[in-house]
Amino acid sequence: VEGVHREYNLTRYERKKLFHYIAIKLQAGKISRVVDGGYDLFPSESLELVQDLLPAAYKEIDYHIISWLFVNNKVEIKGMTGDLGSDTAQLNQKFMEKFEQRYGTLEAELKHNLLQGLSRFHFNILYRSIHMFDPLELDADFFTQYWSEFYRFAAEYVQNTICEYPELLKFEQFLAFHYTMIMIDNVPFDRLIKPVKVFIDFSYGDRYNRFVADNLTTFIKINTIAVDSIEQADLVITNENDLYKA
Repeated sequence: VEGVHREYNLTRYERKKLFHYIAIKLQAGKISRVVDGGYDLFPSESLELVQDLLPAAYKEIDYHIISWLFVNNKVEIKGMTGDLGSDTAQLNQKFMEKFEQRYGTLEAELKHNLLQGLSRFHFNILYRSIHMFDPLELDADFFTQYWSEFYRFAAEYVQNTICEYPELLKFEQFLAFHYTMIMIDNVPFDRLIKPVKVFIDFSYGDRYNRFVADNLTTFIKINTIAVDSIEQADLVITNENDLYKA
């Protein structure tokens, strides 16, 4: 673990995860499915580096180490994400279809980035299901309040689509959380949601109005644009509500 850490700069939690994963591999033998042609997925220099980091007695777990590094964003694969197996490609396609039905067709670069994130995740849950048991003590209220659009889509997708994979259903919150994080990480929020035009008029003066305008995304987790006139606005933010009741 320390050799891998020195090369790939693992966090303390990542080192803990890798240590336990290696321990289980050595005690229980082969516990993960290996995608067909698994060794061919990774550039030879990455695989050789991992092999060099392992003691001679543990060379047989090199594939599992490098695939762990892949799902944790430490190494890349070569070729297309479809090479990660037909099941991974099928899950990628299902998610992209539902996503683009909701939000429209993505530009090529955004679609590529989203597929990369989906591929790592789907490869993880299909071929390395031990990670499904990572602790996830999550208060979903945070996401429903601040990232409601992404989290709502993810939760609906899991409930309506993942039911075709009954072995994954018991991890519903785990799946919704990670789908939400993949979207946040790879797709700009303002690309998906039509902006709300906001007019700001507080009694504390122009500087305060500019402060609110400059920090709108801190206060309101929706796609907003501050405008200069009430005629342009969809929404008014003010502490003088009586002035705007009409």
